[in-house]
Amino acid sequence: GKGCNLLQSGYVNHGSASVITKFLNTTWLWDRVRVSGGAYGGFCGYDSLSGMYTCLSYRDPNLLATLDNYDAIPKFLKDVTLDEDALSKAIIGAIGAVDAHQLPPAKGYTSL
Repeated sequence: GKGCNLLQSGYVNHGSASVITKFLNTTWLWDRVRVSGGAYGGFCGYDSLSGMYTCLSYRDPNLLATLDNYDAIPKFLKDVTLDEDALSKAIIGAIGAVDAHQLPPAKGYTSL
């Protein structure tokens, strides 16, 4: 995998990292790492406490190509054109990851 500290790079925590993460996981990384690259999984994540943004794969038969795909993420994000529907899906997905539905036992455990 690869990673960087966004806070050290000047990023200020807000929802954009979560939206970008959801978008990358369901588009670029899915297509490039999983479908084309043959990895069992490829994903990225952001930890708002530490500022670490990481990209990882598992059961990946093409590690060097995957690292190249991670390096190409900034260019992909710079060049991509999002329509309103794609942006809405990424926003809803990011909110769903933060505020997922919980059954009563899970709500009780979480409230502790």
